[in-house]
Amino acid sequence: GGEGAEAFDKVDLRTSQNYSWANLNDNQDTFIHECFSRDSQGAMGEHYTRTRYYNLFINGQYWGIYSLREAYSRAYAADHLGSTEDAVQIVRSKVRPGYEPQLVELFNTLSFNRHWNQEIYDRVAEVIDLESLADWLILESYFYNYDLPGNIRYIRADRDSKFLYAFFDLDFGLRKTELDWLYSTMDEANQFGLITQPIMRFSEFQELLLTRMARLYEQGLSEETMLRYLDEYSAQLEGELEREYARWPQGAADTGKMVEELRVLIGDHRQERCFESLCRRISLDAEPVRSQYFAGRELE
Repeated sequence: GGEGAEAFDKVDLRTSQNYSWANLNDNQDTFIHECFSRDSQGAMGEHYTRTRYYNLFINGQYWGIYSLREAYSRAYAADHLGSTEDAVQIVRSKVRPGYEPQLVELFNTLSFNRHWNQEIYDRVAEVIDLESLADWLILESYFYNYDLPGNIRYIRADRDSKFLYAFFDLDFGLRKTELDWLYSTMDEANQFGLITQPIMRFSEFQELLLTRMARLYEQGLSEETMLRYLDEYSAQLEGELEREYARWPQGAADTGKMVEELRVLIGDHRQERCFESLCRRISLDAEPVRSQYFAGRELE
């Protein structure tokens, strides 16, 4: 209600399975991570897939807590980008021969060219929306999403537009506290690292990235906003978890404990850790950067 499309030709029906009895008998399930991360994207002003919790019944039998999510379809892209289904393009990683030629050519160029000069920067900027790339890096590093390979979507309104980074499948995020928050987004062993590694070396992109980080840390990724989403989702689930675990007793988790751990991860100077990791990655002195882009304030 009040957001997103008014009609859908396709939705995804999902449940939280990566951390559950169904996968290695894990009991860290919260049902929150995936929906939480998507709302964070929306708070940043990014394109995101709207989601709602539902109780699923099959032939009258209660089956558990599920969520409906907008699918990354042509209809979704057309609606959110103000285009048509015939014009939009959606490309999933890993980009392979036979996919959209512009992306294939870009990755081929980056694979065989280690001379990271202005020409390379301009070539990336011709194909990729750099502000979208910056926001993707900021959010993926904040959530420390280590399930990136295969979970990136490049979307654009038409062949004359630049590709945007669409966030997809972040339920592995907000699980860890690491020293190198940008590692998963810059790993050259994965194809997307062919873009992020060279682009981060250019001062133009560094300025864009830090400017966006300063703005987003005060808005969509502020501690207040993140904790509000956590509380809202916890309240939605509170009355339903007992029935879920009665149906699937082998999946019973100490959800309250896991939610509190999430709260700690958000409140444990998460912004500051991400910022310091970025400065180390691009070899910048943190204090002058803090003064220039964050008005010298201590980050949350």
